[in-house]
Amino acid sequence: MSQSLQAAREQIAETLGFLATTTFEVGDERFTVRSINLLSDDEQEQYDQLQIDLEGYDHEDVIVRSPITGEVIVNPKTEEPLTEKVLKVPHRIKGERVSPSHNVKLARLLLGDDEYARFKAAGGSANDIAMEIARQNRKMMERQKADSKSK
Repeated sequence: MSQSLQAAREQIAETLGFLATTTFEVGDERFTVRSINLLSDDEQEQYDQLQIDLEGYDHEDVIVRSPITGEVIVNPKTEEPLTEKVLKVPHRIKGERVSPSHNVKLARLLLGDDEYARFKAAGGSANDIAMEIARQNRKMMERQKADSKSK
């Protein structure tokens, strides 16, 4: 049995619980964005670099609070509040705003520069694409969590 690579990718995506593509309708135009799980090798290299670049962006220490009570969580040994490093938003490097933004870089990667320009001109936003990717990632994590509980 033989099938096209695209059909195989769509079947894998369905099995793993995510969409192979998402289509955005903006005005009279349609724009198709592939899942980050189905990037070409070159696109994957670019995506990985985008993720690594985030590590070099400015972070700030934020006090960790209980998600249930809102109380500050303290280290039982030192009794100091626990903190975690969180990316500053908007993203910055040494205090200077990163431009173009991470979401614009991601949208350009997933659509290509020309298609992104058309998407933006039609009224689309890089944030629309970033929110869809976040939704897909959340869905994939939920699926993985559910699968690990069923074992």
